[in-house]
Amino acid sequence: MSRQLFTIFSLVLLVMLVVGGNIYPGNNPTINKKEVSLVTPEVDAQWEARLEAFIQSGATLKRPHPITPSTNSAAVFADTVGKTTYDFGANSTMGRRFSLSPGTSNGIHFGYMARTTGSNTDRYATYDFYDRDFGLFFGPYTFSSYAGSGWACAVDGQNHEALMVFHYTPPGALVTTRFVKDDGQAFYGFSTDVEVDASGLWPSIAASGNTLFVTNTVDPARIPGQTWYSTDFGTTWTQSGFPTTPSPGAVQFESVENWPEFNPANPSEIGFASIQEEAPQNTGTTYQGGISWSSTQDLGATWTSNTVFDFGTMLPGDFTYLPRIPGNETYFNLGQITFWTQEFGTYGDDGTFHVVFNGNGFQVVAPGDTFNIFPIVYWNSQDQQPIELTADSVARNPAISDTVVDVSVYASTGNAWPHIAVGPDNVVAVVWQQMEMIDASTLRIVLGSVGGTPITPFVATDIYCAVSGDNGQTWSDPFKVGGEEGECDIYPMLARDIEKDVSNNYFIHLNYLWDTNPGISLNDGTEFSECAWIYNMVDITSYIPVGISPTSGNLVTDFKLAQNYPNPFNPSTTIKFNLPHTTDVTLEVFNNLGQKVSTLVNGRLNAGDHEVEFEGSNLSSGIYFYRLTVDDVSQKRKMVLMK
Repeated sequence: MSRQLFTIFSLVLLVMLVVGGNIYPGNNPTINKKEVSLVTPEVDAQWEARLEAFIQSGATLKRPHPITPSTNSAAVFADTVGKTTYDFGANSTMGRRFSLSPGTSNGIHFGYMARTTGSNTDRYATYDFYDRDFGLFFGPYTFSSYAGSGWACAVDGQNHEALMVFHYTPPGALVTTRFVKDDGQAFYGFSTDVEVDASGLWPSIAASGNTLFVTNTVDPARIPGQTWYSTDFGTTWTQSGFPTTPSPGAVQFESVENWPEFNPANPSEIGFASIQEEAPQNTGTTYQGGISWSSTQDLGATWTSNTVFDFGTMLPGDFTYLPRIPGNETYFNLGQITFWTQEFGTYGDDGTFHVVFNGNGFQVVAPGDTFNIFPIVYWNSQDQQPIELTADSVARNPAISDTVVDVSVYASTGNAWPHIAVGPDNVVAVVWQQMEMIDASTLRIVLGSVGGTPITPFVATDIYCAVSGDNGQTWSDPFKVGGEEGECDIYPMLARDIEKDVSNNYFIHLNYLWDTNPGISLNDGTEFSECAWIYNMVDITSYIPVGISPTSGNLVTDFKLAQNYPNPFNPSTTIKFNLPHTTDVTLEVFNNLGQKVSTLVNGRLNAGDHEVEFEGSNLSSGIYFYRLTVDDVSQKRKMVLMK
């Protein structure tokens, strides 16, 4: 049911009765709590010296940038990248719009969409640079010649200059894709300004040396399917090919944003994850199409595509993805599942391709009654096993199942917008937008303002994370990394690289939007407000699962617990493990409620390889965990019984 068809007052009353309370009024403040006064005479002097060095290097500045703290007022943005009234961050994939830049100035490039009114003609692609040595932003640079531009993303160039793409609609023409390149790291010059495509929008970019690769979506059809490359660092561009759909029943790609990345282990390889759409005439009870990983070795001339997850696959617990509802297609002609599904993929340094996606499924409980789920799922090309990262309390909870869809912001149903980063020593991190819970059966509701009155209910959201220290085989429980209680913190994304410091601590770089008036003003009918893109650097070291050494990627005690095979299984599967010495061992199996269902081993075993068969014929379909404990150190893995 569309939100426009709700009677607002009765819906608010219904939500209060269903979720049992705690309604927060929408807040529409001028953003100031994220700002601090950091300017000192010493910082000011250092900043002036840095600016003078830029000028002496011969940089041509389009305007007096970087802005010095003394001319940018005493209130310096400590973690606010930029403010905007445009609170719609993505269509189908939350891309990577910022990039670490470890050059002379140890910094970060950011791209975003700045807007000060409620009109998209006042929206501009915007750049900012964060100096990590000073802990300050240089200040936003708006591409003022391109009114109405958007979807700006920035990557680090070979000389640590910002490389950016964005889209722009010239008067009386189709939407175009443009490429701009700064004249040096944080020079704010951007004298290179080239049209990549005269009829394409929602672009993204990847860079490796002089070679650049761009994907975008065809305008005016707005169907994904275009790639472009440059081998002269952005001076000239050539159109290339696009992959075909590998998923059964799929007829076209439906991720209108596809984010390519170069493979560090094989720089000639470029790949991205995407969603494919089912045939329009399919009206069955299961959804065709799926998530794929596509790669090319020849700049897009030919492609290899692999299915990551087939939407027709039965999920644990006899759940299926939502089918197409005829007449309920979205603006992009998507079925329900593709519009509610987002994905993202990236290469690790070893060449493993990591994918994370979300998606809504349902189980028919009784005729006309369904139980909805909202998981965040991880997959990689090495193990090729989907692993749910979200807790059951927010992903598979019957107490909130019927309420979630009605109080989710546009295109962000349940837990949404997953993103991924990779680092040294097999460390992997995933973040996503997660619903706030007051207790086990109650969502926290905030009100979006319409006509100045807080009236439309939405679920409050925070940014959550899960981390792995063994290249995605074992994961931490989810933990909060961004947002504040009673806010709508949405659209999270990570810089690709997880950083490791000299003390062996691991850090992610997180960027997300604080929507100060809940609800997407472009689509949900709430009024626009001044919002902020927030940046934080988060230490994830203590969350890496116990028993895994992030430094070596192996078990601290050198015992190894393998993934069961087959997985999924019915009714039996084999669990293998290796012991470095004779020791006491327990191997136990638990259901997804944490209840022990079997003890497979409980005794002293000799060193070497061992295998145990687990028989699940007396158990119901679902997710189970097996845990091996050796010398007071445990390792846990997930397996799926599918009958």
